[in-house]
Amino acid sequence: MTSGSGVSLSFDSDDFKYLKPHMLPPSFTGLYRLFLRTSSVSVLHHRAATRHIRTLWRPTFREAAVVIHKLQSPTLEYPEKGRLERWYRLWERSSESPSRTLYRQS
Repeated sequence: MTSGSGVSLSFDSDDFKYLKPHMLPPSFTGLYRLFLRTSSVSVLHHRAATRHIRTLWRPTFREAAVVIHKLQSPTLEYPEKGRLERWYRLWERSSESPSRTLYRQS
């Protein structure tokens, strides 16, 4: 995956297997919960549309969760940590706009 700044990340399917939600920061889980609620409300609780929106966005949140877990690793090397921090900052900024849009639509 490549972000707008040219930061490139690749994830193995194994990266997603052992994510522990309780280790994610409250700001991330709160954003995800807000997204789940507003995605449903923004399409007037239409099940198929809600499922479609969530299916489109789920990989984005999963990738961010993987990055958060990697950043929490005590053995993470400095160059890799800097690269992941840049990616996560960009992700946070880019996720704010769609979340605000969904919130306004609800």
